[in-house]
Amino acid sequence: MKYIGLISSFVAGAILCFCIINYLNFSNNKYDYVVLQKDYKIGNIGYLKSGSILRVDESYPEGFTRYILYLNMSQVEKTQKKNQ
Repeated sequence: MKYIGLISSFVAGAILCFCIINYLNFSNNKYDYVVLQKDYKIGNIGYLKSGSILRVDESYPEGFTRYILYLNMSQVEKTQKKNQ
Protein backbone atom coordinates (compact mmCIF):
# COMPACT_ATOMS: atom_id res chain seq x y z
CA MET A 1 0.00 0.00 0.00
CA LYS A 2 2.89 2.31 0.69
CA TYR A 3 4.06 1.99 -2.92
CA ILE A 4 0.62 2.79 -4.36
CA GLY A 5 0.58 6.11 -2.52
CA LEU A 6 4.11 6.87 -3.65
CA ILE A 7 3.34 6.04 -7.28
CA SER A 8 0.10 8.02 -7.31
CA SER A 9 1.89 11.04 -5.78
CA PHE A 10 4.59 10.80 -8.43
CA VAL A 11 2.02 10.59 -11.26
CA ALA A 12 0.04 13.52 -9.85
CA GLY A 13 3.24 15.59 -9.58
CA ALA A 14 4.25 14.72 -13.15
CA ILE A 15 0.82 15.73 -14.46
CA LEU A 16 0.95 19.01 -12.53
CA CYS A 17 4.44 19.79 -13.89
CA PHE A 18 3.27 19.00 -17.43
CA CYS A 19 0.28 21.36 -17.06
CA ILE A 20 2.43 24.17 -15.64
CA ILE A 21 5.04 23.84 -18.41
CA ASN A 22 2.34 23.87 -21.11
CA TYR A 23 0.68 26.91 -19.55
CA LEU A 24 3.96 28.82 -19.45
CA ASN A 25 4.82 27.88 -23.03
CA PHE A 26 1.45 29.00 -24.38
CA SER A 27 1.22 32.18 -22.31
CA ASN A 28 4.69 33.35 -23.35
CA ASN A 29 4.11 33.08 -27.09
CA LYS A 30 5.23 36.32 -28.66
CA TYR A 31 3.56 37.14 -31.92
CA ASP A 32 4.61 39.70 -34.47
CA TYR A 33 2.03 42.25 -35.57
CA VAL A 34 1.87 44.72 -38.41
CA VAL A 35 -0.14 47.91 -38.81
CA LEU A 36 -1.50 48.64 -42.29
CA GLN A 37 -0.07 51.89 -43.62
CA LYS A 38 -2.77 52.27 -46.27
CA ASP A 39 -6.17 50.76 -47.09
CA TYR A 40 -5.99 47.20 -48.45
CA LYS A 41 -8.58 45.90 -50.91
CA ILE A 42 -9.77 42.32 -50.42
CA GLY A 43 -11.03 41.28 -53.85
CA ASN A 44 -14.74 42.07 -54.27
CA ILE A 45 -15.35 41.80 -50.53
CA GLY A 46 -14.20 45.16 -49.23
CA TYR A 47 -11.32 47.04 -47.63
CA LEU A 48 -9.21 46.84 -44.52
CA LYS A 49 -8.64 50.39 -43.34
CA SER A 50 -5.21 51.79 -42.69
CA GLY A 51 -4.29 51.41 -39.05
CA SER A 52 -5.74 47.87 -38.89
CA ILE A 53 -3.56 45.56 -36.81
CA LEU A 54 -2.84 42.09 -38.19
CA ARG A 55 -0.97 39.21 -36.58
CA VAL A 56 1.79 37.72 -38.74
CA ASP A 57 1.03 34.01 -39.15
CA GLU A 58 3.49 32.47 -41.59
CA SER A 59 5.74 33.41 -44.50
CA TYR A 60 6.08 31.25 -47.58
CA PRO A 61 8.99 30.81 -49.99
CA GLU A 62 6.73 31.87 -52.88
CA GLY A 63 7.02 35.41 -51.58
CA PHE A 64 3.83 36.02 -49.63
CA THR A 65 3.00 36.19 -45.94
CA ARG A 66 -0.22 35.04 -44.30
CA TYR A 67 -1.77 37.29 -41.65
CA ILE A 68 -4.57 36.73 -39.13
CA LEU A 69 -7.26 39.33 -38.47
CA TYR A 70 -9.47 38.99 -35.41
CA LEU A 71 -12.80 40.74 -35.80
CA ASN A 72 -15.08 41.34 -32.82
CA MET A 73 -18.72 41.82 -33.71
CA SER A 74 -21.69 42.41 -31.46
CA GLN A 75 -24.59 39.97 -31.41
CA VAL A 76 -26.80 42.62 -33.00
CA GLU A 77 -24.91 42.75 -36.28
CA LYS A 78 -26.24 40.41 -38.94
CA THR A 79 -23.89 38.31 -41.00
CA GLN A 80 -24.39 36.24 -44.09
CA LYS A 81 -22.10 33.52 -45.46
CA LYS A 82 -20.56 34.27 -48.82
CA ASN A 83 -20.27 31.31 -51.17
CA GLN A 84 -17.06 31.20 -53.12
